[in-house]
Amino acid sequence: MLQSLGRTEPLLHQFRELRRKTKQHLPDTLYRESLQFELHLERQQQADIVDAIHQLQLNKVEVPHLTDDYCHQLGAEHIAFIFSKH
Repeated sequence: MLQSLGRTEPLLHQFRELRRKTKQHLPDTLYRESLQFELHLERQQQADIVDAIHQLQLNKVEVPHLTDDYCHQLGAEHIAFIFSKH
């Protein structure tokens, strides 16, 4: 996941810092363009994260659900079966 942000995260942080520093010195139209560019970078990050998630290999694990543990901690074992249905 960190690798998927490696391309854009440093660039985004640097750009945000630059935009903040120059905010009062830029014409309004140029400032708005910089905000749009920042939004574009954020969208690219989101797309990179989604791509990384789609490439994850998931393995089915046969262990009790966390909701089962939670119900037992609350003394509500009688409703734990509701959450274990697939």
